[in-house]
Amino acid sequence: MHGKKSDAQRELRNLLGAVDKGVVADAGKMTVGHWLKQWIEEARHTVSPKTHERYSEIVNKHLVPKLGGHRLSKLAPVHIQGYYSDALKSGRLNGKGGLSPQTVAHFDRVLGLALKRARALRLIAVNPAEDVERPKVEHREMQTLTDEQAARLLAAASTTRLYVPIVLTLATGLRRGELLALRWQDIDLATGVV
Repeated sequence: MHGKKSDAQRELRNLLGAVDKGVVADAGKMTVGHWLKQWIEEARHTVSPKTHERYSEIVNKHLVPKLGGHRLSKLAPVHIQGYYSDALKSGRLNGKGGLSPQTVAHFDRVLGLALKRARALRLIAVNPAEDVERPKVEHREMQTLTDEQAARLLAAASTTRLYVPIVLTLATGLRRGELLALRWQDIDLATGVV
């Protein structure tokens, strides 16, 4: 045996405190980065491919580089809050300014889900993301083209290969992903239904 009796007693108090809090598993030296990469692989089976792609981008390009070095068991709200503040000021990957509050709110959602799962697996006693002030997101009313603007857009696109997608978008309100996912079987020319 190595160490002092006082060290063993302190470790026993820590373990008993963890048991009282419901933490029976031990994340040990697992870092936030390691957990996020493990979680994103697990999420592949629980979310749509597009959602997984977006989560992976957020995890790999933003969360892991900024928070990944912390031990999972030592991640505190102050670390997360500091990261959000920095991201709002200078979080763009190209180094040219900050990210929008909406973007940082997406990061918060993803990190919160990952830490909620870590909590459920008893890797952490509490989810530190629950105690963080989220950026205020101002919801702006959607802006649409006027009839005149739509007519000018159609005239400008009339000789390009984008004319048909633009007409379809203006007529239906499809989003870009929906438009790009259209297949011939989704179109009924006889009834004029998409």
